[in-house]
Amino acid sequence: MTKSGEPPKRRRAGHAGLAWNSPNLAGEQTLTLSSPDFDNEGAIPAVHASTRVGGEDLSPALTGFYQRTAT
Repeated sequence: MTKSGEPPKRRRAGHAGLAWNSPNLAGEQTLTLSSPDFDNEGAIPAVHASTRVGGEDLSPALTGFYQRTAT
């Protein structure tokens, strides 16, 4: 709710307002995720979608690791 008691308008932060674009939130490591269930930058199969949209709501298998970034 806003100060006036009205619900907030539907607004988005835009790319500049997103947390991952804030240099003060940058860490020394990055997280790399991959999945055998779909290709890199490919579409996630419908089976992993919500049942509301016809999927089976199954979580894809994920593997990940942290990688230290160059400083």
